[in-house]
Amino acid sequence: MRGLILIIMKKNESIKDRLAYLSRYLKEHPHLVNKIHQQLLISLHTKNFISINQIYNEALGSKAHKLMNSLDPNQGIAIRWDNKLRASIHSIVQKYSAMFFTTKEIENIVNLVRKREEAQTLDDITKLPGISFKVLAMRLKEYCSLPKSGIELTLPEITGLKVSLIKKFISDQLEFINIAKKFFNISDIKSIIDNSFGADEEIGKIGGKAAGMILAHRIITKEKEKFKMEISDDLLIPESYFIRSNVYEDFLKHNKLGYFRNQ
Repeated sequence: MRGLILIIMKKNESIKDRLAYLSRYLKEHPHLVNKIHQQLLISLHTKNFISINQIYNEALGSKAHKLMNSLDPNQGIAIRWDNKLRASIHSIVQKYSAMFFTTKEIENIVNLVRKREEAQTLDDITKLPGISFKVLAMRLKEYCSLPKSGIELTLPEITGLKVSLIKKFISDQLEFINIAKKFFNISDIKSIIDNSFGADEEIGKIGGKAAGMILAHRIITKEKEKFKMEISDDLLIPESYFIRSNVYEDFLKHNKLGYFRNQ
């Protein structure tokens, strides 16, 4: 039941320790302060520790009277109210987070926010026209280097990112994408990019045969466990490197072989 405060402290962890731990994370990621508090608020609510309504009511109850009496008529009321109310809510969220979450759970929530932010940025960059392979590969590497969290992105979030990356680096054929998004992991796409060759300032795909080989292997690997298929563990993809399509196009252009493109 929400509102019933039952605190079970883990050994060697105090509320003060957890507050200090959370404060350190907030200082390390100042651009994510609002989003971290928002996710903490949602987590407190969904785990039935305390509802969003209770937190807002507590913030309003402690600040409403003071806010109304301290408002400068020469300033915008909405702006003053929003800033002070937000600060109050943040303080209350931190208090309850330290009461109900372990330091590990706080870390997982912060890492989820970081991963979601990086995923959204990567997805947005992927959709930009004229973006270079070098920039995309760098951002994908940064995303994959984020600490693993006990809380994962939602299926729509991760699927959307996979679709964008598949279209950019592997194939833009809808039939392929509809299947590949179910079997490829982000780490699979990173491995392909790490082993591909081409100009850093250009974007090119790895080609249909290579893409089909990798997808077939991923399907067999995942479905084998699901359906308890008896397939040898020796069924592996050999160490492979991929020449991106822009290299092929440059070769044809340089040697004036454009006539053979569709042969």
